[in-house]
Amino acid sequence: MTPKLEDVWNRFDVSYGTALDLLPAALNPRCQRKKYAPGDVIVSEGDSLAYVFFIESGTVDGMKCFESGKDYQYFILDRFNGAIGLLELFSRQRTIIATIVAKTNVSILRIPADELYVFAMNDLPLLRKISCHIANDLYRDSGLNGKLFYLSGLERVCFYLTDYFQKNAYPQPFVVVRQSYQTIASHIGVSQRTVVRAMRDLRAHGLCSMSGKHIRISKEQAEQIRQWDPEAE
Repeated sequence: MTPKLEDVWNRFDVSYGTALDLLPAALNPRCQRKKYAPGDVIVSEGDSLAYVFFIESGTVDGMKCFESGKDYQYFILDRFNGAIGLLELFSRQRTIIATIVAKTNVSILRIPADELYVFAMNDLPLLRKISCHIANDLYRDSGLNGKLFYLSGLERVCFYLTDYFQKNAYPQPFVVVRQSYQTIASHIGVSQRTVVRAMRDLRAHGLCSMSGKHIRISKEQAEQIRQWDPEAE
């Protein structure tokens, strides 16, 4: 990165805490609080854009549908990145791009999309933060999708485990992956059978262990998985 670009970036404050911080306090009276139980559909793919939903608590799954009709997990949102409908609103798309399903008990504040858009267009600092939030989400997802596209099933599982470790290890030197094999499979676009075979291979090479029904990975194992070349075996 050039010093000049760094200086330009530093001139503009786009910092914020969670996605909920992008909801202007002045619009709070216009918000409705909605509660959802696990499995409840918050909004469906193809629905008309009417609201933007900001997650107060809980976790949701973004689901897409293959042409075959099979659903797969597209992304996960929580209070840190959960602003459902923001991408559609500011890209001026009239329909929701993915089905959003409550993964846990979820509390959401929803605001009429038109009111948020008008407010943001007249509040330049807020507009800058929203643009940064959307760009970061797209950048992260583009990088992940690009990597997975060229990886085999086993390599996808390895990528998932090392990425999971990196995001969840601190401060402990190991992590327990509490997602089911089916959840992992849905997240990386492979079958559950592929995940089962991959875990069998990883355990055989000492690259992970089991804690009850869950996968356990140490810092050393995560580094070994990152460097492992299955084709060289």
